[in-house]
Amino acid sequence: MTQSLAISKTITNMAQLQERFTLIPADSDRFFPEWHENLPELTETERAFLDKIKRRFIRHRLQGELPEETVNMESEKFWG
Repeated sequence: MTQSLAISKTITNMAQLQERFTLIPADSDRFFPEWHENLPELTETERAFLDKIKRRFIRHRLQGELPEETVNMESEKFWG
């Protein structure tokens, strides 16, 4: 008989998911164009802050779960 395992028990982080299904992250503005159109311009400070969050997110998501507190603490520092 075949044994079934919950996906959350089999694949526990993004790196395992990418390896198992040969996934490649999309980093193109054309992937979801509606996310890039008709938006207000960001200031240099806002861009720098978002770039920092993006780098941190990418690093953490490959290593495991990204705690919500990490995102909340960073956004509170910037947005107050």
